[in-house]
Amino acid sequence: MIREPDKKQPSLPGFESPFERNLDPNNRWVKLAEVVPWEEFAAAYYSVMSVDQGTPAKPARCQVGIQVRLGLFFMGISMLISYVMMAPQDSVIPGFGLASQGLAWKMVLLQIVAVNTSTWFIARSLGIRWDWGYQVVGMAGCIALGWMAYLAAGLFDVDHSWMLLKMVGAGFLYLILVALLIYAAPWLACVTRADIDRLAGRLFGMARV
Repeated sequence: MIREPDKKQPSLPGFESPFERNLDPNNRWVKLAEVVPWEEFAAAYYSVMSVDQGTPAKPARCQVGIQVRLGLFFMGISMLISYVMMAPQDSVIPGFGLASQGLAWKMVLLQIVAVNTSTWFIARSLGIRWDWGYQVVGMAGCIALGWMAYLAAGLFDVDHSWMLLKMVGAGFLYLILVALLIYAAPWLACVTRADIDRLAGRLFGMARV
């Protein structure tokens, strides 16, 4: 439920909280708060909520502030991890020397941690259950299906002139397998089987036209 302070309520001088009176205008967080478009973020935040039903939500400014701080934190961590993954082992501050492969691992793993941390805060603030099981099933399923498509493509021994066609065929097979996975477990995509059937019916209807 949306619970936002009345913007028409006038502020009375001398009744500010100690935090408001003692803020340093040169503080980096105060400067950041002055440039953040709070109203636009609040509109997006409240667009998924009910006006008069459910548990009262925390103010949008609080939630946006948490996400801003999380984003800045993971941005800083990302630069540090990038160095550790890519730096040569014989450098002054040694790293793993994994080059682009290490950067790819960092991007994938750090995104998983960052997104789950953000969604945990959102679920906690909204008073809903934090569901993470679909990530394990979806990721494991997609990796397994990708490996199956790779092995299936490897059954066709073709020369380099046909390699592009082999790659396209493997990709098409992978898309079919992922579509079957979503149809078998539609909760992975936050839809129902009826939603998928309706979408398929519209696509087939457009194809016939």
